[in-house]
Amino acid sequence: MSKGKDQEKICVSCESSYPAAYSSCPRCQLPLVFPVIGKVWRVDKLIGRGGMGAVFLAHHTEDPHKVSAVKVLQLVVGEQRADRQEKVGRFQREAEALGRLKHPAIVELYDFARERDGTLYMAMEYLQGMPLSRVLSERGPLEPKEAVAIILQVLAAVSCAHRVGIIHRDIKPDNIVVLHAPSDGGDSSLHDDRIKVVDFGVARLKDDPATEAGQALGTPVYMAPEQAQGGEIDERVDVYGAAAVLFEMLAGRPPFLPPDGPNANLLLLAKIMTHDPASLRELRPEVSVALESVIERALCRDRTLRYPTVDDFAEALRIAITHPQDRLWTRPAVVPPLSLPTLVAQAVAPSRPTALTRTYPPPVRSSASLPPVMRSGGVNMSRSGIGTTSSGRTNSNMQALSQSTSALNSIHSLRNDGVPISSLSSSPSGSYPGGSSSMMNAAPSSSLSAGRSGAVVLPRSSLTPTPGSESSRSASPSPSERRSLTYRILIALLYLAAVSILTFSLLFDRSSCRSSRERSQTLPSSIGGP
Repeated sequence: MSKGKDQEKICVSCESSYPAAYSSCPRCQLPLVFPVIGKVWRVDKLIGRGGMGAVFLAHHTEDPHKVSAVKVLQLVVGEQRADRQEKVGRFQREAEALGRLKHPAIVELYDFARERDGTLYMAMEYLQGMPLSRVLSERGPLEPKEAVAIILQVLAAVSCAHRVGIIHRDIKPDNIVVLHAPSDGGDSSLHDDRIKVVDFGVARLKDDPATEAGQALGTPVYMAPEQAQGGEIDERVDVYGAAAVLFEMLAGRPPFLPPDGPNANLLLLAKIMTHDPASLRELRPEVSVALESVIERALCRDRTLRYPTVDDFAEALRIAITHPQDRLWTRPAVVPPLSLPTLVAQAVAPSRPTALTRTYPPPVRSSASLPPVMRSGGVNMSRSGIGTTSSGRTNSNMQALSQSTSALNSIHSLRNDGVPISSLSSSPSGSYPGGSSSMMNAAPSSSLSAGRSGAVVLPRSSLTPTPGSESSRSASPSPSERRSLTYRILIALLYLAAVSILTFSLLFDRSSCRSSRERSQTLPSSIGGP
């Protein structure tokens, strides 16, 4: 390949070339890479793509038989600075963690460097296998011996990480790759295969301030309670994660299932911090008592009761396999729940419906209802006859205003005496169309009309009509119903009178102002002079 071609990026799907400034193919929307990444790894094909970048299959330029999975961090143009720094930090953290680890059950890191265009890449061991999550989806629950054999390999890998100060924090079936064992024509079970623990992107490194407590990082379904709380964590979060994976391998489902609906993850975290997991033997009766007790302790909500190290957990699993009838641990009768973080507590709190309130018309205090002399304040007509006329009209307006105010006060007094506001409408039933309100909490809705009219408020059961009672009630109304109808008619008349008085007052004020201005313009100037 020419030197000029090496300076351009390529799309492994359509094999098109683009300048080095391009990050993705405009046609295929796939990430672009140099034909030779880091001048060491020649790209063969795209084998995976995620939220942080893409993974390519490549071989070494000097040793074609050395194959690698090259993970390239893809930086999106225009993304927030904080998001970019978090992605770069996680990528570097994963490379640093893999650089410290050398274990047969942990994926091996070959190379980590910065590309010519500034992007980061890491070359890792290419694994020929499938994630454990896919194995479980295809095969279903595993036999107890197979499941324990797999989790023992996981615990050995995690123990190696703990010895160098690395906590994985995201043990789950997606991060456990089951390698294909060489077959001689016969069937091989999973416990004969090897596994690899991958993805240390959210691992906590010792003495690294960027990975200290305060953030709930990980996958909620497999997250330990103290990890979900965002508090201080230690190696016991990986004990919980491994136990949750073992639970799923045996039962076909994780210990806690996310609920349906909004805020599913927050509700799931609240459940993990406050409830015990489901019973394993109820989901899978063939699991031994010893194995169930070991998993219960590893999943205990109180981490002080959990196995302190993954090595202790592994030793207890071996004992459970050899002594299946012995209960090795019993959960206490009461395990106190953990305090919920603010965000989780808000999601768990039941939503309270807003109480309906009745809105009364505000008191009439605007300047539009006042006489023109009181509104203007700056006009002086004391030397003209107009002042006498306007003052007389003002007195009449004030009398009308006082009458309307007294009418409104009578309406409010009737309301305060117990007459429902719904009686102002023309509805003969007198019921409130808006449903329940803050004033209806003292009695059932069926007894509101009777209670407000002065009758005795009865329970809902005593108001159940008997056969034939409706016809007699409609034929001869009771005295209380007649009084209620009279009150409603009176209040309606008062309300109409008040509205008429206010309307007449406003119209009269406007006409008086208009006539005053016209007369002042026709009078000689000496009348309005000093």
